[in-house]
Amino acid sequence: MHRAAAAVIHERAFAKLNLALRVGRPRADGLHPLCSIFASIDLADEVYAEPAEADRVDCPGVEGPNLVEAALAAFRARVPELPPLHVQVEKRIPVAAGLGGGSADAAATLRAA
Repeated sequence: MHRAAAAVIHERAFAKLNLALRVGRPRADGLHPLCSIFASIDLADEVYAEPAEADRVDCPGVEGPNLVEAALAAFRARVPELPPLHVQVEKRIPVAAGLGGGSADAAATLRAA
């Protein structure tokens, strides 16, 4: 997608591989401590954000609520003066492939915001 408007912010959301993962014994709260090593790879989604009338997230190929929407809502809760944004994600990282595409897209959205 080619964007010409100066108000559009473009961020790349790089996929990542989990090179090592250690899962510890459950803590008192039932959660497990984790230690992992990730490596970024060249495969990336493209995230575009621009001013809009209301917050809107378009992510073709991802049905229902996603991490981009959650990240934008959480950011807005902390920074209510943030202008409304239209965020569009061009997916290249396969959905549910274990490459961290959703979290990478969410992080790119936070950088754009």
